[in-house]
Amino acid sequence: MVPDTYNAHATSRMVALDGVRLASFGRRAAAFAIDWFVIVVVVMVGVAAGASVAEKLKLIPANTDIHLKFNLANWYSVASAAVYFGLVTFVGKGQTI
Repeated sequence: MVPDTYNAHATSRMVALDGVRLASFGRRAAAFAIDWFVIVVVVMVGVAAGASVAEKLKLIPANTDIHLKFNLANWYSVASAAVYFGLVTFVGKGQTI
């Protein structure tokens, strides 16, 4: 029986990226700002849609004044940022939108 051995799976990826030009600070900062804009819009649309559904299901009174805000003190804001960066980075192989 052959024992389990270490497989350096990242080596081929590291070799493939050798010599690739890196983004400047300005490009990275702009990309980060775009990422946060996407997160805020998605959260606000999600909260608005959830409030609309809750109103139609009569879970909240009609014409309730709902304040949409993105605040890192809210659990859904932190969770949405974590999910966004986790999924987009995974799907984009280390790159976000």
